[in-house]
Amino acid sequence: MGRTADAIAEGVAIATAATRLAVKNHILVGTIALGGVFDIDKYVEDAREALLSMADESQAAAELVTTLRKRARGRHSDPSSTHDYRDRDVRNLRRRAKQSAGVAARLRAMAEDPDALRELVSGAREA
Repeated sequence: MGRTADAIAEGVAIATAATRLAVKNHILVGTIALGGVFDIDKYVEDAREALLSMADESQAAAELVTTLRKRARGRHSDPSSTHDYRDRDVRNLRRRAKQSAGVAARLRAMAEDPDALRELVSGAREA
């Protein structure tokens, strides 16, 4: 595995942990309101929505970095701030965009996988 694959895997791991936490909160509120009754199918849509929301954020990040990369191309002066990118940053910005897009794609795939969604909900319940 290369640096991009590692970064994508790490991004997906962080996003799934955040999804589990969000679903866990929905489960706590839902079971308290329903007198302690848990139905895994009730929370699958919550997991899907959380994953898709994070995928949208990751895709937006990829698009922003792509815009910054295009702006940086051909600029050779010294930067005036941390996010004032230059031509020498183009390669790194391309990698970052690819990583963010990769995370978004993996999260969307998980959101369409019923087994992955049920596994997320089960993990949230155990937590």
